[in-house]
Amino acid sequence: MILHDTGFRISEALALTSDRVDFSGKAVVFETLKKRTRGVFRAVPVRDVTLDLLAMVHGLRERKKRHQQPALLWPWSRATAWRRVLEVMARLRVDAQKTGAPQ
Repeated sequence: MILHDTGFRISEALALTSDRVDFSGKAVVFETLKKRTRGVFRAVPVRDVTLDLLAMVHGLRERKKRHQQPALLWPWSRATAWRRVLEVMARLRVDAQKTGAPQ
């Protein structure tokens, strides 16, 4: 859902940490890879349902209340992340050829 709603690259999503979800601003802040320069951040507005899902799945509101250290939301490799994306696409019956995705 986060890839769909934000247009993030897989590497951008994998670098997302719990402190980069801004509930009050209704956005996710990420380090962009498109600029090819480290330290360039961008806030992308997201739907309430996306924020709620992120909060529920990753316990983000509880982490913020407890002042816990930021943690990666998805501590996966790129290969694992890509497999997960393909699994979801298969469940939704999205044809990889139509999306231009490698098979």
